[in-house]
Amino acid sequence: MVISFYNSREDYIKHLNYSNVLISKVLSILFVLFLFFKSISMILKFKGLFMIIAFFTALIIC
Repeated sequence: MVISFYNSREDYIKHLNYSNVLISKVLSILFVLFLFFKSISMILKFKGLFMIIAFFTALIIC
């Protein structure tokens, strides 16, 4: 009984880690898209500097 409980708990922890990784990936993709659109809207002021910063930030996140 203890071994089966440990196996189910291990599977639950694996599922929890997988869902956390999936949620963090989705949030990082949304954040990168937000930075991309923000850089497009602000490219006239900063002349592409903000876009370069957003691109390197996206590389660091992914």
